[in-house]
Amino acid sequence: MKTFHFEQMGIDFCRAILIYESIYVPPEFEHIFGKIEKDGPKKDIGAAFAEGLAQDKKLMDAGDGDSSGGSDSEPSEDNLPPDQADRMIPLTEKKDIKKLERIKMEKKKEAQRQKELQE
Repeated sequence: MKTFHFEQMGIDFCRAILIYESIYVPPEFEHIFGKIEKDGPKKDIGAAFAEGLAQDKKLMDAGDGDSSGGSDSEPSEDNLPPDQADRMIPLTEKKDIKKLERIKMEKKKEAQRQKELQE
């Protein structure tokens, strides 16, 4: 990300607070939220968002589908088998590292026992 992106996020965040707290609605959003009356009651911003979504069906369809699967070449961590996920997720606490080492040793011993039983 570049400096411009962070600046734009700050601008968008401030505008969202202004609109949410019914302090100011920028002119480009007046068609969605309406004008703020100085002495009038606060507007229900949630209702305005719902109305905006209802008016623009493309926004409703944009959320359809499963985007958590990652790509074919790089699957999402949520869909990995546990033995692959544990290699990707770093452990920072010593007790977790020791527990993982103990589990790996137990699996290794169990595999050796199974091998001996088969012979």
